Amino acid sequence: MVSRADQTIDTEQVAEQWDRMGQLYVSLKTGHVTASVALNRLVGFSAKNRFYRTNRDLGRIFKTEFILQYLSEPEIAPQDPARLAQSRATPRLGQRRLIRAAGPN
Repeated sequence: MVSRADQTIDTEQVAEQWDRMGQLYVSLKTGHVTASVALNRLVGFSAKNRFYRTNRDLGRIFKTEFILQYLSEPEIAPQDPARLAQSRATPRLGQRRLIRAAGPN
């Protein structure tokens, strides 16, 4: 079970760590640090580490913003007809396999 403290985004901590996170992301963007090295360092931190928690919270903020935008603006949803057809056909494919596995009555 996730504690209530882990469910709450601490925006004050994000503001406090903003410069440090910016340095990390600029280092990634400019190629001074590879993504694998940065992720290994973040994963190596304990969940109690402020920098780790702040990055997790910032990710949650971005994820929430994306989901809200996706739900409120359907025109940004993928409109590729092939992908839509494939996603709609997948449940039927599973039903056909189930019927074949059951055999004739």
